[in-house]
Amino acid sequence: RVTTHWPACAAEGARRASRGDFARFLRIALGSADEAGTHLRIAWHAQALDTPEYHASERLRVTVCKMLYQLIRSLEESDAHTHNSKSA
Repeated sequence: RVTTHWPACAAEGARRASRGDFARFLRIALGSADEAGTHLRIAWHAQALDTPEYHASERLRVTVCKMLYQLIRSLEESDAHTHNSKSA
């Protein structure tokens, strides 16, 4: 369930009116991705995942987290730039 939450949050956030709202939804998706990492570790420790499956899944999760983080950062920098332009 948690893995389907990431794209759902991103999609919902993309439809919001402001970049700040979009970034907020992406932060929620990032939290879900972190939660998925916990579930992966639990499954691996319970031997429900073998080591190669765990490492492959974790690499994909980390890649998604990095992309989400960079998009959030880009949105926040763009929002700050827009705010500073309006103040000047």
